[in-house]
Amino acid sequence: MPRLPLALLLSLSLLAGSGCTWSRTRVNDPDFRTKAASVVPGKTTARELIQTLGTPINWVELPGGNHMYAYSYGDSKTEGLTLLVVNILKTNVGLDSAFFLLDDKDVVREKYIGTNSEDLPWEWWAFGD
Repeated sequence: MPRLPLALLLSLSLLAGSGCTWSRTRVNDPDFRTKAASVVPGKTTARELIQTLGTPINWVELPGGNHMYAYSYGDSKTEGLTLLVVNILKTNVGLDSAFFLLDDKDVVREKYIGTNSEDLPWEWWAFGD
């Protein structure tokens, strides 16, 4: 009979220390892609670009007075099962970059917006694909 209370206590401890885990981390503004879509090449100025998207993480001076602004954005989703001493987790990460080429008059001439983090799925199976 002493085994039954011990087994019950162990089972309750395992249940109390277990659960599911969900975590999401967004890099930069979650609406970055929508805001970047509003940038119109040939019309949007550097000032308007910074007002819309914020300060770029990097900028490069190019020949002829041209320059490029670079931004990073993305999404990370983690899902898993947590037991008393074992954690099984799966993290999907999708990071993107956006580049805006500006001319010598500070007008956006071209834009390149990554889509790697678009519709990033939740996945919990940590052992292969």
